[in-house]
Amino acid sequence: MRLLKQYNSIFMTSKEKDYWNILDAIEKNDLDRMVSHIRKSNFDINIESTYYMPLLACAMRTSEQNPAIIDWLLENGAQNYDAALHIAVAKGDTKNVQKMLQKGADVNLNHFRPDEKKISLLDVFLMRPLGYNEQLQTYTLDPEKPLSTFQALLNAGIELNPKESNLVARAYQNRSPNYAKTLIQKGARVDGERSYEILRNIFLCDGDDSDLDFVLRNGADPNASSGMTLDNNKWTILHFAAQTERISLFEILFRGGAKLNAQDDNGDTPLHVSCLTDVPTMTQTLVELGADLNIQNRFGYTPLHYCCHTGRSFQAEVLIRAFADLKLATKSGLTVMQIAAGNDNLKILELLFNFGEKPTMDLVEKANLKKTKTLIAQYL
Repeated sequence: MRLLKQYNSIFMTSKEKDYWNILDAIEKNDLDRMVSHIRKSNFDINIESTYYMPLLACAMRTSEQNPAIIDWLLENGAQNYDAALHIAVAKGDTKNVQKMLQKGADVNLNHFRPDEKKISLLDVFLMRPLGYNEQLQTYTLDPEKPLSTFQALLNAGIELNPKESNLVARAYQNRSPNYAKTLIQKGARVDGERSYEILRNIFLCDGDDSDLDFVLRNGADPNASSGMTLDNNKWTILHFAAQTERISLFEILFRGGAKLNAQDDNGDTPLHVSCLTDVPTMTQTLVELGADLNIQNRFGYTPLHYCCHTGRSFQAEVLIRAFADLKLATKSGLTVMQIAAGNDNLKILELLFNFGEKPTMDLVEKANLKKTKTLIAQYL
């Protein structure tokens, strides 16, 4: 380490040496030495480059230990607020956030993530680490990061609808419904393209009935769609919800105007999606709410075809008992009985036979396992 320092000191310019001496004083909380180096070298405290983090930002990293250093820098003209604000907000350092804003820092400065995308200071605040609260038995934001930082940004007039951020969605993602509701009450939008991510995060991140009801009453679109599925089909939020067992939330969406039989780019409905997933209660709910059992997607598959393919016998029984059409064939000519046989789904085959489907000899050939062939033979 000593050799490395000697090597670096040999190849440093005088300005670089001054910078590192000042930085060393900041890190050691030595105000007098920092001031002495700055004055002796006539160092520009606002210098900023690829190699130099602004002194104010450096000091902000250890603000708890060196408040006097930050005060001196601010009183003596330090104005590189961008990185310093980012650090202070991320730490929930309300006092220094307010100081910089009072000095004229722009609360809507362009802050950047490592991938160079713009990010709002509110986004920085809402990305604070989550901790598990044993008493509440849920995830909550770090309690050491105070609400006062959030309020300071709002009071300074921060933009609530930045193009690069969906702040309400971020709040729900971090299981902070109170922050989300405050943002909405202050004017953050939840409609249009913002709706899908917000609604999805309520489903994913422990949002409750009151959260969903609140955003719908404030303009979130219950038929919001996105191209963010694995195969880039445009799912509505109801498609997303159909792969969960969050029944009460699903019913709120439905009552709020969500289209039960909406089809994505593949032609799949929410009922199709539920039959691809192990969510029997959701399938039952969809049927009870009146979902169309016989819609075929662009490949001719109905929800029951999917059940026969995946072997979800409980969901298949729900559809069969609700009188799903057992005769419909896919575009490749496969009936539900043929798919069930080809996948050796004995329970579903037996259901189909008990509900009147008559096997033929060619069905035996589609089966792979001996026990499947034996079952089919019993009903010939």
